[in-house]
Amino acid sequence: MVVRRREFIFLVGTGAGAALLRSRVLGAQPSPIRPLVGVLSPLSITAAARNVAALLVVPGLVRVAALFNPDDPNDRVQRKRLLAAAPALGVTIQIFEVRDLSKLEDLAGEITRANVHGLVIGMSPFFLSSPSQITAMASRLKLPTVYFWREFADAGGLMSYGCNLPEMYRQSGRLVGKILKGEKPGDLAFELPSRYELIVNLKTAKSMGIHIAEVFHVLADELIE
Repeated sequence: MVVRRREFIFLVGTGAGAALLRSRVLGAQPSPIRPLVGVLSPLSITAAARNVAALLVVPGLVRVAALFNPDDPNDRVQRKRLLAAAPALGVTIQIFEVRDLSKLEDLAGEITRANVHGLVIGMSPFFLSSPSQITAMASRLKLPTVYFWREFADAGGLMSYGCNLPEMYRQSGRLVGKILKGEKPGDLAFELPSRYELIVNLKTAKSMGIHIAEVFHVLADELIE
């Protein structure tokens, strides 16, 4: 039996990974030496949608705090896009750089003094290490907060909007299956996530005294009650 070795790079990712998709690296040759294939989520879509969602939840919102991990490339890209989109959205963005989640109490004080009306959490996995603590802080501050990962909504966050990771992994599995059946990786196109989901936590909204517009009841993929 002859086994032929195939070399290719398989990518599954969000945010900064999508920037790679637009680079020459991914668009170079029709048959590169190491073909690239995978599922990537473009950050520009998710970041814009999350901020529109925040605006709809709180009419008259004009100042938004955004927490980013400056050491994470995803957050650096998102920060740039968010600041660029702010004028069109009619909001002012106050950036808070977060490297140490053990100092959330100090951070809460800074956010309070900034007199903001809403909060956006970066998509860095760094924040996923403390979803309960972060959502608890947002609830204490009574700030409507939008997250990228649904784990935050499950932990008591007001809402999350982003790609569905389990579905991304299933898409990846289907691509791997095609390769194992003999298709050339270089012939397979990159795929965008097939499913984005809006999760709204009505229980949290009620405890924070925030009225969730009826449109969100209709648009939400899941309502946590």
